[in-house]
Amino acid sequence: IMADKTTDTILLLTDRENVRERPGMYIGDNDKLGLGTIVREVIDNAVDEYPNYEDKTKPIEITLHSDNSITVRDYGRGISPYESKKNKGQIEERIAYTRIGAGGKFKNNREQNNNRFAGGLNGTGSAATNFMSEYFDVTIWKDGREFHDRFEDGGIPVVALKNGKLPSKPQKGEKQTGTQITFKADSKVMRVIKVDSNHLETLFQQTAYLNPGLKILFKNERDGDEEFETYHSENGLLDYMESLIIDDEGKSVPMLIKPFIISGEATADVLGDDVDMAANIAIGFSKDDSFAAEAFTNGIYNVSGGTHMRGFFTGLLRLIRHYYQEFQTEINAKHRKKIDLITKVNDTPDIMKLVKTRDLMHQTYVIIDFKHTNPMLTPQTKDTLSSPEAKTATDNIVYDKGMLYLDRNVAAVQTMIGHIIEGLYEKAKDDDAKVKIDKADAKKFISTKLAAARYVGSGKGAEILLVEGDSAAGTIKSRRDANFQSILPLRGKVLNVQKATAAKALANAEIATMISVFNAGYGKAYDD
Repeated sequence: IMADKTTDTILLLTDRENVRERPGMYIGDNDKLGLGTIVREVIDNAVDEYPNYEDKTKPIEITLHSDNSITVRDYGRGISPYESKKNKGQIEERIAYTRIGAGGKFKNNREQNNNRFAGGLNGTGSAATNFMSEYFDVTIWKDGREFHDRFEDGGIPVVALKNGKLPSKPQKGEKQTGTQITFKADSKVMRVIKVDSNHLETLFQQTAYLNPGLKILFKNERDGDEEFETYHSENGLLDYMESLIIDDEGKSVPMLIKPFIISGEATADVLGDDVDMAANIAIGFSKDDSFAAEAFTNGIYNVSGGTHMRGFFTGLLRLIRHYYQEFQTEINAKHRKKIDLITKVNDTPDIMKLVKTRDLMHQTYVIIDFKHTNPMLTPQTKDTLSSPEAKTATDNIVYDKGMLYLDRNVAAVQTMIGHIIEGLYEKAKDDDAKVKIDKADAKKFISTKLAAARYVGSGKGAEILLVEGDSAAGTIKSRRDANFQSILPLRGKVLNVQKATAAKALANAEIATMISVFNAGYGKAYDD
C-alpha cells in the first residue's frame, strides 16, 4: 500500500491572513489609498461614538506622532472589555478588533448602540486596521476602571488575560469614559506608512461641518505642532458651503441664489425590509458657471458620488421644469428672441426638454449629507453610494422641500432659468453658425440646375434669373442674352428662411442651390 503523499489544494485563511494577503479587497490597496483607509476607519468609529457622549462639549483627540503612529481618543461609552454573552470565553473588544464581520453597527444592534446612521457597516474597519498595523494599542475607560489591551504583528494579542478577563485598574481622580487607540501601519505589508497630514486635516474639517458642535482636536507632532488645532463648526453645512464658494483669488463666487439648506426623510422597502433615509442638503447657484459637488453617506465622504448625487440633480431638473411651466408666459416674453432661436435650431417647442442634469451641474454648488440605515457603499473604501432607493429619496426631497424654499424666492428662480436659457441660446447660435454646405453638393447643384452665362469678369453686370420650374427655364433660355444672363429654375414653394434656422435652410435643396450659385456665403460668412 502506497502512502498518500498529496497535499491539500484548498487552503483556509484566517481573517488576518485574508486582509494582509489581499488588502485590495478590504482597504483598497496597500499604498496611499489603503493607508488613508485604515486611518480613517479608526477615526470614523470615534465619530460614530459621538452621539453617545454624555458631555457633548468633550472632543475627539487625534495625535500624529513623529514615527507616523496615530492616537485617536474619544469620550464615548468605551468599547466593551467584558466577556461576550453569545461567544463565551471571548472578550468583546478582541472580537471587534480581530474578526471580520464583528461590530456594533449591524441592523440588529444599531438602535441600542445609538448608531442608526453609522459610517461603520460591515464589521471590517478596525479589524482591518489592526491586521495591517505593526501594533494596535487599546485603552478603555469604563465603569470606573481603566482597561488595556495590545496587538502586535498584524493583530496578534500580546496581553495575557487574567482569569479570562482583560487586565484593569481603578481610575484615579475624575471618572472618565471612552476608548483610545494608538496604532502604526506595518511596513511589512504596507508600501506607504507616512500618513498624509493634509488629507487628515481635510477629513477633520469635513467631519466638523457634518457634525455641528463636535470638536476635533488634532496635533501633528511629526511636523512640529506643540498644541492641538481645533476643527469645529457651529453652522454645519452652511459653513461648509461658504468654504466652497471661494475663487482662486480668495473672493466669494457671485451667486444667483444665496446658499440655503433643505432637509427631508424617506422610507423604502428593500427586499422586504424597511430602510430609513434622511438628507440635509446645502445648495447654491453661481452666476459665473463655477460649481462644486460633495456627497457623504453616514458621514463618509463619497469621492465618486453615487445614487444620492444623481437623485439630487434629477430632482433639481424636475424643480426647474416646474418653475418654467409656472412662469412660462413671463419668461418667454422676457427672452422671446433667444427662445425663438433655441426652438428653431433644436426643432422643439419645449426648450426645457433640452435642459439636462449636466447643464445644471455646471452652475450648482451642492453638499449632500445623506443618511441610510443600511447603505450599499462600494468598494470597501466607500467611495460610491450604490443604493438605488437613495436616488428616488433624494430626488423627492429636493423637489418637495426645494419647492417650499424657492416658492419664497421666485425672482431668484426666474433669474436662474434666464441663466439656463442664455446657455441654450449660446449653444444654439454656435450650432446654427457651424452648418455648412458640402463642397461636392454645391458643385452638383451648380452643374445640374444652373444654365450659366458665358460672362467672364468680376461679376458686375451679370444677372441670374430665378424661374419656377424647368418648363419656364426652357422658355426663357431661348430669349435671354447668354453673354451675361444665367437661369436657375426652382421647384415648388421656396422655404421662408426668415422663420428657419441655418440648418433647416441648408437642408432645403432649393435654398442650398441658390447659396451655392450666388457664391456669396451666408450667415456670418456672407460677403456681397
